[in-house]
Amino acid sequence: MYSFYQSDNLEIALTGGIYWMQTEFKIAAAGFIEPVDGMASFSFQKNYEDKTSMNAPLPLFGISLMYQITPDWNLNLAARYLSVEVGDYDGRITSFDLGTDYFFTDHFGAGLSIGTFDIEIKADRSSFAGEFSLSYRGVQIYLTYKR
Repeated sequence: MYSFYQSDNLEIALTGGIYWMQTEFKIAAAGFIEPVDGMASFSFQKNYEDKTSMNAPLPLFGISLMYQITPDWNLNLAARYLSVEVGDYDGRITSFDLGTDYFFTDHFGAGLSIGTFDIEIKADRSSFAGEFSLSYRGVQIYLTYKR
């Protein structure tokens, strides 16, 4: 995190990091053909299975804001984003968090935050073409420590 603006109660920083993504996609399907309109009885069943995996260190860039409402209470906002195309893969990650921390001593506090995280990956390969997406929205309640 690089803090490029600081005042008595406001800090704005650029953030950077690595989001390590280890994924494995697996698809399994079965097919079955039955006779139609009294034709001779026959059946056909074919099972299909394929899988692919990917390990990728993805850089993630963002901005964060911390506003100190009182000496013991602050408000935090963070947004992170990455969009990348590598070979046959195209993907994006977005993340947003809004939270507040209250310090009941000089070092210990509690916090509450809400956040969203979305990841979308598209593959266009000869062996596999498809899309993967993962999203979550949630609330966190936590304890925090500062030096």
